[in-house]
Amino acid sequence: MTLLGPAIAFVTAHALRDGFQPWEKSLLALAWSTPIVARGVAEATHVPLGLLATLALFAVILHRVARDVPLARGLPRWPRPA
Repeated sequence: MTLLGPAIAFVTAHALRDGFQPWEKSLLALAWSTPIVARGVAEATHVPLGLLATLALFAVILHRVARDVPLARGLPRWPRPA
């Protein structure tokens, strides 16, 4: 769960610069608050909130990358080694 901190910070910095999607603020708040309640919820219900929050944050990052990075066919190719 410690790894969520820097990921949340980088996604937030990127979103502050480029704008938030309507659902991103809620998801970032959920990911930030998950470590507080994850253990209690997992013990009571056997639902791994930490894993779900991590996967949701990963999906946000992939969505931003897919939106902002140009497609591979438009990028120049490296020269082949001789």
